[in-house]
Amino acid sequence: MNLTHSFSFALPAFFESSQLMTDYAGPLVPIFLMLFALLGAICVFSVGIVMALMFACCLAVLVAVGITSAAVVVGAIKRRVSAGVNAFHYLFINAISWPAAVGLCLLLRSKFPVAFSTMELCVLGTIAGVLGGVLLAFYLKLAARIIVCHFFPPDTH
Repeated sequence: MNLTHSFSFALPAFFESSQLMTDYAGPLVPIFLMLFALLGAICVFSVGIVMALMFACCLAVLVAVGITSAAVVVGAIKRRVSAGVNAFHYLFINAISWPAAVGLCLLLRSKFPVAFSTMELCVLGTIAGVLGGVLLAFYLKLAARIIVCHFFPPDTH
């Protein structure tokens, strides 16, 4: 077995000589690397800017609807941050479930014959949405409390 030979037989001919490699790559390699790094940075920053704008728009909608300001008022009156977060949780779930329930009632009216008018269905959807939202928020809070107590048990001093 002859170990004097290198593994250069497995490489293409233009990689065997460093002169051929520099001739092949040329002086533009650092420029292309800088352009690719700049393109990657632009993509990362633009995604971050878009996400920040979406967050700001969602927060503006929540403030305009009154959910955030009502939660802040509840937290200030109770003088606890947890009360404000709890109020925000209940209000946000209700703000989502109410239009969903009204839309579901109107969709069911278009698919099945019912003896209710559109106004009655909107009232029934509102009642169902508010009650369903409160129940959903309660069970989500209960599930979060169980999960947190499971992973972070309280001190038993």
